[in-house]
Amino acid sequence: MSFTRLPGNIKNKVTVGGFFIRTFCDKEGMGMKLKEIIDRFGNLSVYQKRSADDNYCELVFETKDTDKWEGILTDILGSAIKPPKTNLTGEDRFFADKHGGVQSDQTFFRKEIDGSCFIAMLWPWQDREHTTLKIAIHEPARDLKRR
Repeated sequence: MSFTRLPGNIKNKVTVGGFFIRTFCDKEGMGMKLKEIIDRFGNLSVYQKRSADDNYCELVFETKDTDKWEGILTDILGSAIKPPKTNLTGEDRFFADKHGGVQSDQTFFRKEIDGSCFIAMLWPWQDREHTTLKIAIHEPARDLKRR
């Protein structure tokens, strides 16, 4: 992973396994926090890169490393709101559903930081060898009004 400061309206470029996430000056609060979360995973192996932008990142890692990934998420976002084998309700379900929902065997994290809602979801695959990590940033007041 690398982090590069850039000129102009693009403030920073964060590279995670070949993907880069741009953070813009007008979104500094949100962008810097996404970058900070992504930076914390820098020493972990990424199996597949799927998507990354200013407000969303999706990647796949090997399930054998779940404890490491979950430990970092817990350090940043606190304990999982929905660990496996539990249900998700209310506002949390609204945010999870925007990114495919959360099933019984999946994990959901959520924390509000500086007026933004950070969510993370761990989706273990049926092959039991891989897990998808989805991280997103929302502005709760704006997003909830669109319900």
